[in-house]
Parts: sequence; structure tokens; C-alpha cells
Amino acid sequence: MLKSRDLFFVGHWAPDPALRPAEGLFIRDTRYLNRVEVAVDGRDLVPRPVDGADLHVVTLSLDDTGDEETEVTATISIDAELGFTYTVRSLVPAPLEVELSLRFSSDFRDLFELRGWPSAYRGVYLPPVLGTDRFVLRYRARDGHVLTTAIELGPDPSLELGPAWPDVEEEAVAGGSGVVARTTGAIVKYKVELEPGSSRSVSIRIRPEPEQSERAQLRVTAEQAPHRPRATVMTDNADFNRLLARSTDDLDALLTRFPDGEVPAAGIPWFVAPFGRDSLIAAWQTLHLDPGPAIETLRLLARLQGRKSEPVTGEQPGKIIHEARYGELARLEEIPHRPYYGTVDATSLFLLVAAETVAWTGDTSLYAELRSEIEAALRWIEDFGDLDGDGLIEYRLETDPTKLQPLTARHQSWKDSDDSLHHPDGYEPTGNIAPVEAQGYSYAAYRRLAEVAWRRGDTGLAAHLESKAQSLGQRVNEAFWIESEGYYAQALDGENRQVRAISSNAGQLLFTGIVPHSRARAVVARMSEPDMDSGWGIRTLSSRMASYDAASYHNGSVWPHDNSLIADGCYRTGHVAMGARLFEAMFEAGRASSDGRLSELYCGDGRDENAPDAPVPYPSACSPQAWASGVYPSLIRSALGLRVDLSDGVLIVEPALPAFLGAVEIENLEVLGSRGSLAVRRHRDRVVVDSTDLPVRVKPPGLSI
Repeated sequence: MLKSRDLFFVGHWAPDPALRPAEGLFIRDTRYLNRVEVAVDGRDLVPRPVDGADLHVVTLSLDDTGDEETEVTATISIDAELGFTYTVRSLVPAPLEVELSLRFSSDFRDLFELRGWPSAYRGVYLPPVLGTDRFVLRYRARDGHVLTTAIELGPDPSLELGPAWPDVEEEAVAGGSGVVARTTGAIVKYKVELEPGSSRSVSIRIRPEPEQSERAQLRVTAEQAPHRPRATVMTDNADFNRLLARSTDDLDALLTRFPDGEVPAAGIPWFVAPFGRDSLIAAWQTLHLDPGPAIETLRLLARLQGRKSEPVTGEQPGKIIHEARYGELARLEEIPHRPYYGTVDATSLFLLVAAETVAWTGDTSLYAELRSEIEAALRWIEDFGDLDGDGLIEYRLETDPTKLQPLTARHQSWKDSDDSLHHPDGYEPTGNIAPVEAQGYSYAAYRRLAEVAWRRGDTGLAAHLESKAQSLGQRVNEAFWIESEGYYAQALDGENRQVRAISSNAGQLLFTGIVPHSRARAVVARMSEPDMDSGWGIRTLSSRMASYDAASYHNGSVWPHDNSLIADGCYRTGHVAMGARLFEAMFEAGRASSDGRLSELYCGDGRDENAPDAPVPYPSACSPQAWASGVYPSLIRSALGLRVDLSDGVLIVEPALPAFLGAVEIENLEVLGSRGSLAVRRHRDRVVVDSTDLPVRVKPPGLSI
């Protein structure tokens, strides 16, 4: 896969067959190029599968089993456009002439059709526009938008416009729906003359163009956004430096311009869209490297914050979106993602990230800018989020399949799938569901926002928030605690009964501050047991539960972002050995991957089962994925114990380096309006901290684990 700002491209070389439906060039949920094929003298060439680590360029060998005269390679790159460079090299001692044929096709299909949502109607494919060295494929959507794919050609092409393949009508890929999707395409041919041993290259540039009026809606562009230099992190471990560099490069690539602003897209290929929960957590994970994405994410979500009550989309006043889409089906309101608000945790996370961003940067103007949206979000929690008046955030678990919205999940917590919540015996709860981690997010938001409000002189709001935090903390610790397990229930059901599943959700409570010290020790001890700790990280669900499946999306898999939040909580509560254990598990999982990155999730098979030397991949997992890419930056911050103390206006540094790191240096670190450097080094049995131009306070440093 390749990605740059608005565009992403999934090529036929991808080794994961689950990605086949997503092949093509996309911008804003529409596929502008669905098929590219190359032939030499009429023989089709097939790309060899590769694991593409670089998201900007890939070079492929193209196989032709019947040809011993030429060798063909393709270099594909992406920036503002998609570029193909085909190189034909002669392998014979005599002059040679071959015909290179390139076939292009555009179906302009909505991404949701490819994911399985059938559309009975299509727009109109307009006649292609031909120039001497370019052609343009065109489509008029049902709402009148005219979408085009412009293809700029190399010198001396021979063009054949019209159907690029005889089977112009193709059955839709997704789910065997039987929907017929038409395409428009062209064949480009080149006569290639080669001297013995020589080569010749042909380059093509492809530029998708949404309708001009749609492009004009962009509120934020890369040119308008202020440039903020990002902090750089270097350690004494070369392998970790490589993984960290891959993560930050991926986060750069995932930054995507949408009509409502620029934010980290959740993941490639299915989730290149603004998300509430995902984008906020990724922004929180990387706040110390660059507060810019967090600020822009908050602004985009504030623009899309709910203004009215709309049952189909789940919109309510003050609520933060789950997901926004911009394709034809969303514009025609045939799917609810226009945007869709079906999540109960994004609003609390919006408040938490807003408070933490203001605290970290010291930017009081941002607090003033978001003040009305913050108030609206707080009102949503009290007026709409609490369905039964018990002080907890809940969602209604829909059991009637006829009332479910297309391509949405029944559960509206971070484990947003249809089957992610069961009692230990496998029985599914009913009614209003109060997920435990969502209560923790609200608690953390109340506490941090209260600190910010005190510093801003907003004493009335600060006092209200502190009171809310105190009552919520008491309620959660009374209602969710399972004394026999020394752990918290995953949720409460519609009758306020505990869903006593042992899951990773409770581990996330540690970073929110809602867990008393005595119980934090018990929670960490319970997660350390083999049914939860796979050796590659904490499982989403204990292997002792009836619903456990190592290959389940949420019932036994391992999610790196989940583990980064749990690890942060371990460090915050003083359980640095467990924090370091999870840090090392994530480090070794990334080091064992073929492309040097953590994917969205992997299977929860134990590390000692059949002696696997790498986690078992989960089919169709997004990679890269924003909050997985944010794991290593987040773990570095956690291990260094970096947090802003607003009462004294200082950056706390409380380091506890894992064994594989002996030194960490951060340059260009921005905090509390200052910019400087920080170095943490282990020296024999102690840790030494040096800083320049930063308001730093060092707490007694931890030892290596």
C-alpha cells in the first residue's frame, strides 16, 4: 500500500488476499482507478508479491513465464499524484522491438460498496476526454458531482479509448452481491526499441480530481496549516530507533486532508477517514512529539460536533462523531456515516485530549477557542450519555437486526464489533450497557479539565468537574469491582449487573487515575496471569472465558494501542516492571514483523505455544493504523514518566527505562510554551537526567527493569 495526504493506493502486489477488494487508487472514499495491468507483446505480466514497508514508493518485478528476452520492473510512487514507471530491459544480444501495453480502468465506486453495502444504482460514465499525451476518465455521480481521473502519458503513446477489458460489466467484489458495476478505461501502447542489454522506461502520472466545488470546501490545507517542527527521539538501541522512525513516518503518511480539516486517518485501507476515538487516541499518544495533530483533530471534531438529535446517524447535541465519510453513498445519505455518531467514548476522549493539549502546550487561546464545544460535550455526558440517571455513560444494545444501521457495530465502546461483550459463560447481556473504560475516560477528563479550568480562573466549572470526578470514581469502584477476582467487570448491563468478563478494558482504567492504589496492585497482578498475558501483550479477553478465541477481533486478540494505554497506567501507578514488560513485548512484536511496524491487531496465541517467533497475524488488519503507529512514541513518554504539573508549571520526568534502552534523547521538545532538549541515561545503578531550556522537575528516577 502507498499513502500520501489525500491519496492512497492498494496494489495487486499486496500479499494479503483480504486486501483484494480494496485494490485501486482512492481519495475521500471513492475509487478513481480500480485496475492497472501491463503486457509485453500481448502477454500479461504479474507482479511478484512484496511486503511494502515504504508508504511512498515501491519497486516490483513483473513476471512473464513465456518471455526470456526481456525483464520488466515497475516503480510506483505517490505524492500529490500516483506515478508508474515501467522499465523494459533487453536480455538478448540482438536488437529487439516489443510492444508494451498498459491498461487502465476506473469504476468510481464508493468504498462502502467494496466493504459489502450494495447500491442498486450507479451514476453515468461520461465519454473519456482525449488529448495528445493525456486522457481523462469521467463519471457523474447520482448527486451531480463529476469525478475525473486524469492520466498523463509518456512520449509517443498509441491510445485506444473505450473498454479496457472485454468484460466491462463486472460483478461487485464485496459479498457476492451480484450488483453490476460498469467501468470506463483505456489501453495505452508503446513500441519499445532496445539495443542489446539496454533498457527503456515509460512514465505515467495519474491524478484523481474530485469535483471542483467539493475541493473548494477544504477548510484547512497543508499550505494554510502552520508548520510546527516535531520533536525527534533517539535511543541507544538501533532496532528500536528503526521501529520508532517507521512509526513516525507512518503517522506523517496517515495525516489526511478532508473537507473538514486535516487529521490522522484511522487506518489503511478501510478507515482512511476522520474518526473520533481513533484520531483522538493517536493524537494523545503523540502529543509530546507534535501537538499540531492534536490541535487540528480537536478543531475538526469541534466542527462536526452534534447540533441536533438524529436517530439514524446517532447525532445528539454536544456528541463527538465516531466516523465521517465523504463518498457518494454518504452524500446521498444511503449510509449513516455523514457523519455517524455511534460511539459513547469519543466525547469524553475529546474533553480529555482538549485538556491535556492545553496543559501540555500552555496554549490558553486554545482553551478559549474550544470553550463552547467543551461545555456542549459536558452537557451531552449528563443529558444524553447517561441513559438511566445512574451517573454512568451507557449505550443501548440493539438486539433487533432490522433496526441496525448498515456497516455499523452493535457495541459502541472501543471494542466496536457485534460480539465483543459476553458474560464469562458466553451469555450476551442486554439493555443499557455501561463499558468500564468509558467511565474511566470521563473521570480522567473531569480531573484534567478541572486543573485547566482552575488555572484559567474558571473556578465554578473547576469545582463542578471535581465534584463529578469524585462521585463517578466512587460509583465505578462500588459497581464494577469484582472482589473475588481482584479486578473490574468489563461492563454493567441493563439491570446494573456486572458483566464479569476478565478483559483488557479494566487494564485501561489504570492510566485514567480512577483506580485506588491498593486495587491497582491487584489489577496488575491479574493481568500478569497467563490467561491475560500472551507474551506478546495483554489479550483483549482472558483465555478462560467461554467466548475466548485467539483469532477473534475483540475476544482474545492483542491490540498494540490497548497495550500502550495499559502500560502507561502501569507506569503511572508505580508498577514499572509490568509497564516495562509490555513495552518489551511491543518492541519485540515490531522487531519480528516483516515491515517493521505494529499492525492494528494480531492474534492472541501465546508466545510459548508451538514456539512462535512472531505474533500470529490477524487477517485484514489495517497496517499502518494510527493508534498502532502511536504505540512506540507513547511508550517512550510513559517510560520517561513525562507529564505536566499545572500547579507548578513544570514538566515532571520520572524515568524507568526498560532493560533494552540505556539512553533516550529528545530534541526540539515543546512543552508549556518552551522548546528544548531532554536526555535520560542509565549510569550503573542510577538514571541521570539532563535538560536544556525546559521547565523540568525530576522525581527520584527509576532503575532499569
